[in-house]
Amino acid sequence: MNTVAITVITRGRTRDYGYLGAAVEEWWAGPTARLNLNESEVLVVRDGDAVRALLSGIPANRRDSKTRDIRVTLAIDGLEGEPELARRLVSACLAEESRAELGAVVDRVVTEEVVDELLGAEDGDVGASLLAELLEWRHDPVAPAGARDDSWVGPVAEGAGPFMARLDEVLDGRPGVLVATHAFASLERSRTVAEELAADTALLLHRTALREVVPLGKAEAPERTPTSPKLLVALAAAIVLALVWLVVQWLGRFGST
Repeated sequence: MNTVAITVITRGRTRDYGYLGAAVEEWWAGPTARLNLNESEVLVVRDGDAVRALLSGIPANRRDSKTRDIRVTLAIDGLEGEPELARRLVSACLAEESRAELGAVVDRVVTEEVVDELLGAEDGDVGASLLAELLEWRHDPVAPAGARDDSWVGPVAEGAGPFMARLDEVLDGRPGVLVATHAFASLERSRTVAEELAADTALLLHRTALREVVPLGKAEAPERTPTSPKLLVALAAAIVLALVWLVVQWLGRFGST
């Protein structure tokens, strides 16, 4: 029996973003606090025996009443039972072209008519139909490469292989969190996010000046330059000379009175 459950979040032509069908507990609210779900973001979490993913910013072929692009977010539970599907979905969301291919698959099920019917409804579910379509979809995922044991951050170009290697480990039972984001770019912010997640973290940045994968250890304090003994002697001599000069000046004034 398939244990994968998909929740779809999107908007209609005139109605704002919401669930297609009944709302669910937003398990992703904490981990995504520093992400931007209006853009393409990937979050994968191993929670005990369960692997969950949140994939946002998937493009739809629909537009709202102001002709703005509409996006789809998928919240997926039970991916530990479908590791190949997990690899295809995560890999597709790492690049614009493959993300558009995924969006085209979603569009087959999440049509304008379905959105009008199910957006904000108390019942009804599009997840099962979408799952069946996704299981038939074929996409060659990025090959895993360069597995690392530590928490790390890197650009997509250099980090996609290690990211997929970590995904394999998480699917096999390793606790941890994977994040691919457009929301921030710096090593310092990455360290902050990793500390907040409080888990082994693999972090990909779409917009960053980083050129390689680097560990997410704590920031090192700047190294203090030891003071030279010769400099100390020179400073002491200068202080003594200044004191002697002050004494001489004081004595000269005292003798003239």
